[in-house]
Amino acid sequence: PTKPTTDNLPEYDGKSIEQWFAVLDTERSPTRLAEAVDAIRFLAQKSHAEQISERALRVFRNVDAESQFGSGKEIRQVSTITSGLLGTLPPATLASACAKELNQGNERSRLFVLRHVMRSFQLSSLESNELIQALLQTSRNEDDSVREKSASWLSIVIYNFPKHPLVSEATVRLRELLSDKATPVVLTACRGLFASKGDGPAICDALSPLVIGNNDGEQNEALWLLAVMGPSAEKAVPALSSMLLSEGNPESHEGQWSQNSYVRTSGF
Repeated sequence: PTKPTTDNLPEYDGKSIEQWFAVLDTERSPTRLAEAVDAIRFLAQKSHAEQISERALRVFRNVDAESQFGSGKEIRQVSTITSGLLGTLPPATLASACAKELNQGNERSRLFVLRHVMRSFQLSSLESNELIQALLQTSRNEDDSVREKSASWLSIVIYNFPKHPLVSEATVRLRELLSDKATPVVLTACRGLFASKGDGPAICDALSPLVIGNNDGEQNEALWLLAVMGPSAEKAVPALSSMLLSEGNPESHEGQWSQNSYVRTSGF
């Protein structure tokens, strides 16, 4: 219900919208956060959309949404509450807020934006120059997961908006990530570039060590990518031959032999 006002400024439960923003900034109890969200929804006008988006995302600088918080149940509640508030905002406003959080936040809030908030975007929101510039920046982050998710979103930009003025920068960045120290980042960059025949040799150079490596998951992913690349994966033939002709007891390499069969049936 509407509460008494002071100086014609609306209040909810005796607090102005700025006071409720302060609760959102500092409170981590799911119950109190839910109260703040209800209050902000009640008091907010369209002119507050930018404030709401930025303040809501800021919550995750202090709450690790990717691991356990208390019993684990609480963090899911916090995530659900905050996502519900973000979902009411105009897409362009939310895209701008995400760009700011990617630039100004920490690994916790960046991962929340990259893994959760951006998944609810309308695809057109990814055309935002501000957001693409932020993704280019976070693709250089020290955290492997941040770089990996940034590369994944850059790939989506490349495929869906090939005429965007920043696509060339995104493509160059993915090429640089082919030599990243983290294998998941390398694989993501390969997925983003595999349709480009001109990048075939560089992708083969990045995938060949994984093909002859000992990690079954990475090997499977590398084999799949080479298979869908088709003739442009020619440079990887020596690595594939080495794997297929490797010496050893077949019974001790069951996973490898099943992968070999996959390669043969995929056209290699």
